[in-house]
Amino acid sequence: MILRMRDETNDADARRPGEARPSRTSRTSQGVADEGNAADASFISLRPLTAANVLTISRLVLMPVLVYCFLTEIRLWAFVIYCFASFTDLIDGSVARMFGTSSKSGALLDPIADKLLMQSTFLLLLISGYLPLWFYCLALLRDFMIVFGIIYLEIRKAKLPYRAIWPSKLATLFQMFLAGFALLRWFIYPGHGQIAWLMTTQNFMMFFSAIFILVSGYQYFQTGIQILRENRTSLGNS
Repeated sequence: MILRMRDETNDADARRPGEARPSRTSRTSQGVADEGNAADASFISLRPLTAANVLTISRLVLMPVLVYCFLTEIRLWAFVIYCFASFTDLIDGSVARMFGTSSKSGALLDPIADKLLMQSTFLLLLISGYLPLWFYCLALLRDFMIVFGIIYLEIRKAKLPYRAIWPSKLATLFQMFLAGFALLRWFIYPGHGQIAWLMTTQNFMMFFSAIFILVSGYQYFQTGIQILRENRTSLGNS
């Protein structure tokens, strides 16, 4: 009891003249909040990799292996690795939602891994003559716009939704199938061999990929402008 009275006396002496004494309830709640924040920070720092993040990281690891197999013409493994990497991209979001492990880091890492995989594969197919230049430039331009737009908005401290829109998901899906059929042509018919059904399917996938790339790119641009306006309004009000 005596020690407690001394501590309260020291706290009163440390306060400036005229400063209100904080209530015991507010000090207790502040202490609980501080302990909770420390616990959350500890939980985040010690939290192991989730299954979804493992799938995403595996895609990043497999990308240079795919490039090596393509350049050295290990055709079967290049095709198998691409199919596996694409499959992980299709399921990692569902796995995160299934286990309740969705996170901002995963939401950032997944599109980066996706874009690196697709652009690396498209570049290899372009160099080998299995993909036209106009489509590669179109897909690359949209990805650059999205990545640098996110970086710019993060620098401006804007609030980002970090969720893909449906046209973007469809664009990714069609691009995956496009690259897959182009790699199948490369795998089965080396030397720019052509077969009717493969060429028709690849052109079909490329047509719809281009449509959804344009639609999603326009929607992302509109969303970015709206976020900037809302951010300026909130800063002006504050």
